[in-house]
Amino acid sequence: MDIAMRNAIRTVFLNTRHRFCSWHIQRHLVEHIAPMRDSDNEFSKDYNRWYFKKNIHECEEEWEKFEQNYGIEENNWLGNITTLQEFVEQYDKALEDRRKKEAEEDFRTKSSNAILLSSRNKLEAQAGKCYTRSMFTLFQIEVKDSNGCWFDLLGENGKVTEYSVRLSD
Repeated sequence: MDIAMRNAIRTVFLNTRHRFCSWHIQRHLVEHIAPMRDSDNEFSKDYNRWYFKKNIHECEEEWEKFEQNYGIEENNWLGNITTLQEFVEQYDKALEDRRKKEAEEDFRTKSSNAILLSSRNKLEAQAGKCYTRSMFTLFQIEVKDSNGCWFDLLGENGKVTEYSVRLSD
């Protein structure tokens, strides 16, 4: 993060705590661990074993092994595992929030009927049964926009039918 931006955030958002995103963590890790890599690539294998852990407990256990094997506690940036733990915690929270929203959308879809623009449009009726309500709303926008189009059949060749489509105006 830019120093001026960091200082502005500290000034404006007094109770905010800075957290690195995954991209920043990866960028800084490459910068700081490059000198630690050994010729047989064991460091990279151990690093990946730690990085791809699924929960905080496993992450912490693997990190302790990683610290001991490579003397990372002496490296200030890498030794500050709390930043990395916070990343894992924030990622888990974001994932949980995403799953909750998907469950709510599934419930809303299963417990309601789609409101159709036209009772004669079989494609729209089918989409209303298959899509979530949010996706169906997007689909309806496309259906509505397609009503302003003209099409001409250009030809058929076996299973392929070709049309020319244009806006009516």
